Amino acid sequence: MTIKPLLGPNGRLPILIRDDDTNFFTKTEMLESLYSEAWNEGFKVSLSVVPCQSGIGDLCVPPQERNTGLSYSIGDNISLVKYLKGKVLEGSVEILQHGLHHTYDRFRRGEFSGALHSTNSILQGKDIIAKAFGKQPIFFVPPGEDISYENLKLILELGMIPIYRNTIFDRFMRLGHFPNLIKKISFRLIMSLYSKIYLEESILSLMKPVILSPVDGFIQWSLPRSKIRNLKTNEGLLRLSRDIINSCSVNRTPLCILNHYHSYYYDWNPTITKDELFRTWIEVMRSFRDLEFSWKIDFINLYERFMKVQKVHTCQTGSKITIKTEEEITDYSFLSSSAIEQNSIAQYDKETTICTIKNILPESQIRLYLK
Repeated sequence: MTIKPLLGPNGRLPILIRDDDTNFFTKTEMLESLYSEAWNEGFKVSLSVVPCQSGIGDLCVPPQERNTGLSYSIGDNISLVKYLKGKVLEGSVEILQHGLHHTYDRFRRGEFSGALHSTNSILQGKDIIAKAFGKQPIFFVPPGEDISYENLKLILELGMIPIYRNTIFDRFMRLGHFPNLIKKISFRLIMSLYSKIYLEESILSLMKPVILSPVDGFIQWSLPRSKIRNLKTNEGLLRLSRDIINSCSVNRTPLCILNHYHSYYYDWNPTITKDELFRTWIEVMRSFRDLEFSWKIDFINLYERFMKVQKVHTCQTGSKITIKTEEEITDYSFLSSSAIEQNSIAQYDKETTICTIKNILPESQIRLYLK
């Protein structure tokens, strides 16, 4: 018999939205136009905020501000900060730290990809966000999902939780015994190939559903390699979303929609110009909305729930299952490969094979029995 603990209370499917690149230049109307329907449906949006955006040649900067060499602190956009503070108070927005300047080197590698420790950059960005929003950021999202092992370790030492991509390619780039030049050339070749296949035809890759894997101290995400080709068209993206929804629905694995608000506005037009992309976004959101067993959540509540679930211990002896916990937890659920006897403590669903216990206290022992 196997037991798989679930993160969602009552076995619900955790669904998160993460939007990257909110910075000094972000207009409140851009976020409102894109996320008003999601907020009305009770979804939460975790914004990866760039503390001090550099005027680089990138889509996250308006055309007239690109390649200026200047830096723009998020705190200097008073109206944006006021708007986001209101959303945080409502519980509809969560602030994540997105690097410091959101810069790249000539190989398009991110500002935290190097082997040198970036203590000052991380702390400087953390301080800017804390002063702007009145609260220290807990989570760190590296620009371009590009981060070295040294900086991952450093973020943990500084008391933050990194959220990052963890594919075979990413793990290769973090290996210490390969020269940096080889890594940079490999990265450049991969990015060049990726651009030719996808980015020249669309920017759908900037919006995609991915699978989350919380571990102690980290939150990682990944996308099945075989599914990447589906990011090329609107129809493919919708198929990918349905596939991931179906897969995560069976296992109740947390999933997240990664998004970039500025990708819907050609050259920072004041209104949405990418109509097909926007329609696809709305369709994806509605497919998540229609799930009866979804848990609309943000990263802090997902991680706190994960840490509680980690403290639940299960022991099987014959047909008897004993469950104990180090910390009180409510609506605890697990997938079971064998049927569980119904009783006043546990509810077992034959169709989903999910067993749910309403409440477990540290001083108690829950005993269940197999059928």
